[in-house]
Amino acid sequence: MNKPQHSAGRGYRHALRRRMTWTLLAVLFISWGGPAANAFWQSLSSSNFGAAKADRLPQGNAPSASLSGANVTVSWAAATTAGGRAVAGYTVARYSSASGGTKIAAGGGCAGTVSGISCVEQNLPGGTWYYTVTPVISLWTGAESTRSAGANTDSTPPTISVSSVSPAPNSAGFNRAGTVTVNLAAVDNTGGSGVASITYHVDSLTPVTVNAATAAVNVSGGDGTHTVFYSATDVAGNPSDSHTQTVKIDTTNPVVGASISPTPNSLGYNRTSSVTVNLSATDIGGGRVH
Repeated sequence: MNKPQHSAGRGYRHALRRRMTWTLLAVLFISWGGPAANAFWQSLSSSNFGAAKADRLPQGNAPSASLSGANVTVSWAAATTAGGRAVAGYTVARYSSASGGTKIAAGGGCAGTVSGISCVEQNLPGGTWYYTVTPVISLWTGAESTRSAGANTDSTPPTISVSSVSPAPNSAGFNRAGTVTVNLAAVDNTGGSGVASITYHVDSLTPVTVNAATAAVNVSGGDGTHTVFYSATDVAGNPSDSHTQTVKIDTTNPVVGASISPTPNSLGYNRTSSVTVNLSATDIGGGRVH
């Protein structure tokens, strides 16, 4: 009577060992896969311990990267395995170029394995950064996504200066030409987003914006002192301070006058033996008589 009980117990232990063996194999198959995208998946709740199926992690979906100050929010669409299983999380990385370059593991809220589908990397150094995401399940790693569009963390404005004035003014700062060209040049900081535009206006005229890092400003408002106001903006939207350049134009010759003392008679003669001739000159063009 005890023999059937012994057989049932032996059968139970055999089934238990078989279940443990398949469980171990499932774990080993996934672990042996390492960084590979393929692995075997075993459902431990299945009554069929031999129903291990091949599955595959996909490539991550290309993320988007939006900038707020020195922080970048990275967002992406969820990925699932080929068998429709949800991934455990994602690793996030960034590059300093749209292709090639060195892979840098993201930090801040994007460090390690991110369980959601967005994260924020804080206090990034200046530059343009391109992000990727890679889906993972434990040691099982999918393929890295393509890179996001660049997010530029430039917070430094460009510098702008007068590169030359043509024709050059004389030693007194005046120019005899009716039109004077003030050449402007802007430079952005190293690793910055680059110069987007230069904006200038002469005196109270309407401002002009040139979408370039250089600009030639023609000043031709007639004789007198004119002021060129100018500034630059980089691609990230940082504006420089406003600067000014004074341009003095005088194209009119001075007027010279003379007077005699004492005053001669109607025939132009003077009865005195000593006559003083007084000379004077004025410049209506705004210059200074030397």
